[in-house]
Parts: sequence; structure tokens; C-alpha cells
Amino acid sequence: MSSRSWALVATLAPWLLSGCFTDKGAAETDDGEATTAGPTDASSSGQPTTEATTSSESTSDTETASGSSDATTPTDPTTPTDPTTDTTSCGRVDACLPDATEVGDACGPCSHLERTCTDGCAWGSWVCVAEESCAIWHLPAGLHTWEALPLELNGDPQYVPDDPIQAAFDVTVDDVAYVLTEQEYHLLDLSQRLWIGRGDRQDLFPEATEQNLESAISINAGLSDEDAPTDKEIVILFSDEDYWVFDFNANTQSATLTAEGSCCEDLGGWVGPHQPDPADVRAAWVNWLGDSEWYEVDITGCNEANEPTLMTSYAAFIAVEDLVHLQDLGPCGEFVDTRPYVGQPPFVYRTGPPPPEELGAALHHEGLYLFRE
Repeated sequence: MSSRSWALVATLAPWLLSGCFTDKGAAETDDGEATTAGPTDASSSGQPTTEATTSSESTSDTETASGSSDATTPTDPTTPTDPTTDTTSCGRVDACLPDATEVGDACGPCSHLERTCTDGCAWGSWVCVAEESCAIWHLPAGLHTWEALPLELNGDPQYVPDDPIQAAFDVTVDDVAYVLTEQEYHLLDLSQRLWIGRGDRQDLFPEATEQNLESAISINAGLSDEDAPTDKEIVILFSDEDYWVFDFNANTQSATLTAEGSCCEDLGGWVGPHQPDPADVRAAWVNWLGDSEWYEVDITGCNEANEPTLMTSYAAFIAVEDLVHLQDLGPCGEFVDTRPYVGQPPFVYRTGPPPPEELGAALHHEGLYLFRE
């Protein structure tokens, strides 16, 4: 492990406390305005709205989620015999009952269109809604619509996790992720979204075999030294009592233990108003390049950051109190801000993930991935 990588591990010491966890138990338009599956304003004509989206940009996002652009919306109910129509409250045969919901066509692998009747007895706009079967959420870099996906994805069913997901980490040079359950690891091809393998967790991480993991993270040795990615990852696993640091070789798919310790008091550093309660954290990820569109945080004044400086490299922790705790991995090296999980990017984007208490893991690899527990 390079000296700078070791320094990064030391810098990350405060957020290694994400291992001190107990057992885990909105949508937005591209212009920044939040949308929901609830009622929208009736049109001036009072007629039901039949458009699947409200702008060409929204149409593009819907196509991104579904993988095609041939989704159609059902026709509006117009007959008095339809259970969602009402011929008395608004005095029109084409009126709908306020708060009634109509389900439309698919808009993604495990999502469908919905619209709700407004107080003016007219149908609101169609909104893409993730279904209960969704288990993986991917927000590709630069897009404003989450891809809600089934756990099976497109891979062989024999490789799909069949136990609760405890942790996940990515291997940069191979475009793959290791998704860990209590007894196994499952290999996920991130570029093709295919499950391609599985194995016993004890064969990969024998020192942490009997542990109930709470989180994991990987640090590419090349990227951490501000260089090109290499085949070496520093993988850190956390339980509610201990942490382990491994050198992971992408070529041999082998891990060598380099450090371990008790979590969390020995690591220290969880101080200040923005630190999360380790028992409340449900998922964490590291973004070395940063994303000021999601989290623009002014860290001017931290150590050598005397000129106006924004946070770039950071660690993010999603906690059950519906907050995201942000730790700067640059000059500050500490928690610098807390943001709401609901109502702010990236989680406000359309077809977004479920509440924090339902999450099991996260990772950042050409976009953000979240996994249902």
C-alpha cells in the first residue's frame, strides 16, 4: 500500500466508524422542480391530460429509464360506467374522481406510469413510479432519472443474491462489483448489468467470515494517488464491532489482510454537529471526483484551503433519520455538512430509491448505485 493510500486510510478513519452499525433492518424534473405521483394542476380547458410527459427533456428521461421510446399511455376514461369517472361532482361526463389513480404502461424494467385526478376532476400528468419489485437503483453520471431495476437484472438466476445484502464494493478496472451477503459474494458486471458469478465469502475474506457486515468501501490505489486506475483496490469491511483493511488484486481476485481493529472508539474522529450516529447509517459511498450538482459545500478555511474552495472528494453516509452526512476527504478530513435525503438531489430525481431504512449497500462507479437490503 502506497504511503498516500495509507494516508487516505488514516483520513478515512472517522468514517470507518460506519462499521459501528446495528443490524439493518420524490422525484424531480430536470429543471429542478419536484414532482410527485399526486395531483397536478388541471389544464385550463378542464380536459384530462393524456401526455406521458410534460416536456421533451422529460420524454428523454423516460426513455432512459425504459430503454426504449415506444411506451404509450392509456386513453382517458370517458364513460360514466368507468369506476374512476364522476358525472355529478364536476358536472362533466369526462370528469374523474379527485385523488383517483390510473396505472399506465411500463416506463422501465420494474416501473410503470401513474397519474392522479386533481381537485378539478381532470387527470394530472403521467409520472414514472418504481414498483415494489425494484431492488437496485442506478443514477448514471450526468442524468436526472434513476434507473429502477429488479434484483435479477439480465443475468443467470443462479448468480442472483438470495439472502439480504449486507455490503458492496466496486473494482474500477474490471467494471464489476462484489455484493456481499452473510455467507456469499455475488459478482456483478456493472457495464452490462449482469450477475456473472458467486462464491463463498470465507474464500475471499477469511478473516471476516463469521462477521455480520454493515458496510464496505473500495479505494482504487491509482485514483487515490491522483493517477490512472490500477488493478489494486484497498477494500475496507465493517461490522458493528470491527473493521478490516484488505489489499485486493483484481487480476487474481484475491484479498490480503493489511490492517484490522476494533470499531469505533479506537479510530476516533467522529466529532462535530454533522457526524452521523454509526448505528443509524444504512449505506455509504466515496466519490473521488465529487459532484457539485448534488453537494456544493464550501470548505474554505480548512487547513490549506485558504482560497475559495468547494468540496470535491467526499464520503457520504445515508442515515435512517433521512439525512445524508458528508465528510470531506480533502483538506478538511472531517464531516462538513448534513443534507436531507428527501427533497434534494440526487434522491429527488425521478424513480428514485426507497427510504434509508430499506437500503443495504451503496457504491459509486460511473454514477451512484443503491441496493435494497
